[in-house]
Amino acid sequence: MSEALFYVVGASDVEINGKKRFQNYYEATRNLWEQFNRKKHKVIKDGFVFTVSNEITLKFWRGDEIISGKVTIEFPLVISVIEHIRKQSSRFGQKDKDRVFIFVTEQNPTHKSDTKFAGLLIGELLKERFRMLPEVIKIIEIKENPAHYEKMAQFFKNFIENVKEEIQYKAVNYVSLTTGTPAEIVNLALVMNEFPVEYLYLVENEGITVPEIFKKLSTEKQKEVIKTLLRHHDYSGTLEVLKKSPFRYVREIEDITNMLVKRWECNFKESFELVKDIDFPRKTEVSDLAEGDIKSVFREMFYVMEIYFRKKQYVEALSQLFSLVDNLLQFLVERITGVRIQKEKGEFKKYNEFIETQEELRKYLEDEDINWKNNPSTLALTHILKWYNKEICFVGFVEKIQGLLEIRNTGRLAHGYSPVSKEIIEKKYKGSIPELLEELRECMKKIGIPVEENFYDAINVYLIEKLDVL
Repeated sequence: MSEALFYVVGASDVEINGKKRFQNYYEATRNLWEQFNRKKHKVIKDGFVFTVSNEITLKFWRGDEIISGKVTIEFPLVISVIEHIRKQSSRFGQKDKDRVFIFVTEQNPTHKSDTKFAGLLIGELLKERFRMLPEVIKIIEIKENPAHYEKMAQFFKNFIENVKEEIQYKAVNYVSLTTGTPAEIVNLALVMNEFPVEYLYLVENEGITVPEIFKKLSTEKQKEVIKTLLRHHDYSGTLEVLKKSPFRYVREIEDITNMLVKRWECNFKESFELVKDIDFPRKTEVSDLAEGDIKSVFREMFYVMEIYFRKKQYVEALSQLFSLVDNLLQFLVERITGVRIQKEKGEFKKYNEFIETQEELRKYLEDEDINWKNNPSTLALTHILKWYNKEICFVGFVEKIQGLLEIRNTGRLAHGYSPVSKEIIEKKYKGSIPELLEELRECMKKIGIPVEENFYDAINVYLIEKLDVL
């Protein structure tokens, strides 16, 4: 995995012989940089040591100070940030997809506080002291006034837009808030909160901390996005956002969401493998599906159909409804007759043989003008149940929804593009969609397949509760 650091260079970043916050920052660091490039230098723990040939003047409010001879340049702030990151990612900056964005200023005309040359020195420090790859380090120049909030807002908005595709897939984007002007760090923090981000702030005598206000800004926004996707049962979208969020390290949430993705795809065995070592509500339903329990499959079909109706995806809902009804009919007839209705070599041999041997049943079907042979249709199966006088509640429901079959058959998932709407469905059914679902639920209960609260809704509530405590 790769990471990125966003570092705004400020007036406290460079110390020359222990002196910092000098008033001629741009001039002094430029002089230092020019001589640094011409002289041999030695890398030390916090920076560099070398000998200058030209004096360097540091201006303070109390007067000037002249630096000559041996000079020590130290960078305690950026070193603290890098050491903190390296504790989490020991090879940060040594992987070619890592990035270190160093933001510096060089206004036009230049200003005494500009940080361009301080940033160039920091870049050298990262390469020599931390062995970072040169291509990882990017010096980003700001030409506008860094104290101007509106200009900094536009600058960072444009910059992030240009690197968005790259940084959104980083494992972490570290944002240093210790140095730089308030306008720079606030606007950088704001534009970064939609990405996987960790904000860093160096507190004297306490080390690196994560400012709660920015942490909350980032995490709360992403929580709401994830919750919304869950409530809309968009599990692929949820998983994609999770993997870019600060919650991607909460393995339970990611694995359960991934389980929901696989379950929705009907990949029941793989869905269970993802969560077999996790305890969560209604886990047995996941294992039952993985084992091929037929009643669990019927419940799953009901859950999916219910969600399609709720999302107003009526074509998909009707398709799922009739798929469930057809499978339930076959299940009930098989349970009553003991005969497996299965196509073998182009025909339903056992089904055909059974009816042929049941003279009264066969006569009843023929009298009702039912084309039963090699055709276990909805009409044939409902009449078989009628003849046995079994599961009459379910038979009544099937007959009641036959008006919906025409809508399904002429919709875009079948043989045409006829419109499908809530009003059309309820007119054909002669009742509301909630009544339709409740009637089917009651019939399934009577045939020994009770349907609980929607499994997906229950797991959504569980995941949202887990998110809320993070």
